[in-house]
Amino acid sequence: MIGPLLRKTWLETRWLLGGCLVLMCFFFWLRVWLVSRLDSGRFQQILELLPNQIRSLVRVDFSFIVTHTGRVSIGFEEPMVMLIMAIWCISRGSDLVSGELSRGTMEMLLAQPISRRRAFFVPLCYALAGVTMLAMASLIGTWLGVATIQANEAYYPAITIPLIGTSVPIPFAKPIEMRVPMYELVDWRAFWPGAVNLFALGVTMLGLATAFSAYDRYRWRAIGGVAITLILMSIVKVVAMSYAPVGWLGWLSIFSAFEPALFISQTSTNPAATWRFYFFGKGDVLTMSHWTYNLVLLGIGIGLIWHASRVFERRDLPAPL
Repeated sequence: MIGPLLRKTWLETRWLLGGCLVLMCFFFWLRVWLVSRLDSGRFQQILELLPNQIRSLVRVDFSFIVTHTGRVSIGFEEPMVMLIMAIWCISRGSDLVSGELSRGTMEMLLAQPISRRRAFFVPLCYALAGVTMLAMASLIGTWLGVATIQANEAYYPAITIPLIGTSVPIPFAKPIEMRVPMYELVDWRAFWPGAVNLFALGVTMLGLATAFSAYDRYRWRAIGGVAITLILMSIVKVVAMSYAPVGWLGWLSIFSAFEPALFISQTSTNPAATWRFYFFGKGDVLTMSHWTYNLVLLGIGIGLIWHASRVFERRDLPAPL
């Protein structure tokens, strides 16, 4: 029964999965293109005009954001990326139990020679595969952008100081506009920590949607509950970052562990952060690496999925209306 169940899930979701993958890939290609239109010097001038209140909301060093790698990495934190992942996770998680009950197909499904556990975990594994593919699509879109796009770069003429041999740019001279391939400025492999963090966030979203679905019989209520919860968590994170006295509220939001640009910055500038759970940053301050944050997200997601499976195995299933 695993094959027919997978085929049923595929037929129901193939257009949604395909659309989400294309959107995710195209968005990151577009992000690279937008980054290529503005050279680093002009972008730095724009950042210097930002007030300190806005700068406090960014955990990444501005010296990294000015670089092409830093500007591309910010794309992982765009609302569109989280929205695409949320659409897939909420749609599949809410359909797992409450969707089948709302359509009246759960009774027919369990009338077949299949256990509740298998009826729960087979579609769930399919949903997790979709989360994995969406995270990989972010890297594929970035790779396509880096491989096919040329950046606008402005270089100021420089004079060489005799004897010392040091070149000093002339700031008042007219800059020289050049077209440089993005693969000379950006290494697409540097963004894998952002993709891993996006995957971990997707697992948590899927677990949250599955938990709401396991308790309810109406899919629209499960979708509403997950959406409200995620919106409240995003508000809590912004409040915690904006107002220091209530910074502890950040522990109540899963989005506090979603910092892909920060993790890309850490692994790009500090090799010790690549494969360790913690490292010593500036001023020998003990800092948690991306692996620690990802394990927190994965732990929450897996815990919610396990709890949802237990609820589904024990609950009474109402008769179809």
